[in-house]
Amino acid sequence: MKLNYLAVAAASLILNGCGSVPSCSDETVKELVIQIADEQIGFQLGAQLSGELANQQIELDLKKIGWNVESIRTIDTNKKNNLASCAAKVQIMYDGKAYFEHDVEYTAQPTDDGKNVYVEATF
Repeated sequence: MKLNYLAVAAASLILNGCGSVPSCSDETVKELVIQIADEQIGFQLGAQLSGELANQQIELDLKKIGWNVESIRTIDTNKKNNLASCAAKVQIMYDGKAYFEHDVEYTAQPTDDGKNVYVEATF
């Protein structure tokens, strides 16, 4: 089952000119993908990670848990609407090692004033 989630950048997006299509691998875009993943599938993957570490007799240290966005691909760009359609894998990391990954498709589009970017993700 695919679910849609939406997040808005809290910080400004720096684009390479007015009216630019955001890059699928832009740091702000990746941070939003991670934010959505953390909010929507983080608990599920975190529980799996905790179980995996328990099986390996590793004590869980929450400070060592992180996210990574890998294998980023630009599916399409729509210059008329400044919309980038993207695909990637989000990984839950523990102590620098990837334990679980999940496919994600997302779009990124700046606001008309170019100050923020919207990212919508489907897992």
